[in-house]
Amino acid sequence: MTKNSTSFKPGESGNPNGRPKNCLGSKTLIQQVWNEEIKDANGDKRIEGLLAIKAMFKKAKRGDVGAFRVLVERMEGMPKQEVDLNTTIVEMPRIKKDGKEVNFGIGTTANARLTGEVAEDSRSI
Repeated sequence: MTKNSTSFKPGESGNPNGRPKNCLGSKTLIQQVWNEEIKDANGDKRIEGLLAIKAMFKKAKRGDVGAFRVLVERMEGMPKQEVDLNTTIVEMPRIKKDGKEVNFGIGTTANARLTGEVAEDSRSI
């Protein structure tokens, strides 16, 4: 069996009718569960989302660094990361793979051992 025998023809959709109107997306379902009110053992109403956050706090109190990190990042935001844009673009070595020269474009790097042999006349960086 060839690939073309199972491929859709140009302009043909694999789902011509689209998603059904009453089908909820995963984001909507998660929001519904997050905001869902439930009753605990005492009959008090609780909201699922708050229970999830309290569970994360309990894990953080017991020393779970991952839970602590998630809570801090949600409260304070992710730490700012600096990017140094002062750089020099160097000429890429010409790489050959399967006898053909591979073009990676400006600003990318490639490891010759992973992509093929370095062309004989290319310069080292």
